[in-house]
Amino acid sequence: SYKSRVTFPDDGSSLTISQLGKKDAGTYTAKTTAYKVTFTLRVHSVLQEPEVTCVSRNCSADGCRYVLRCAVHTPEITSFSWSHGEQLDAEEPELVVEEEQRPGELDVLSYTCTVQNPVSSRNVTVSPAAVC
Repeated sequence: SYKSRVTFPDDGSSLTISQLGKKDAGTYTAKTTAYKVTFTLRVHSVLQEPEVTCVSRNCSADGCRYVLRCAVHTPEITSFSWSHGEQLDAEEPELVVEEEQRPGELDVLSYTCTVQNPVSSRNVTVSPAAVC
């Protein structure tokens, strides 16, 4: 039960539930002599580093087209974004990258997948050619 883990400041303006866990999520009602307030408590996990996999790779003399997928192992709703440098490329788990073939030039272009939830943010940077 959460009741043994609840503390109130002297002025009664808030409450704290210590050692919060997933099972504490739910709807709560707080009552005073003057007010009754109902609220929903959500408990979020700290995210692990995301994993990037290659969905497809198609190369020709003109260059390569890659489809990368970013995933994080959590059942919670998570936001995704893909970027390279300061440029935002996508706000979804999959990214399509089209690279022109440049003779004699190494593939050094890298992309960063960032995953976020209300309590944490993690990212991983990959090169499409290395992943695929």
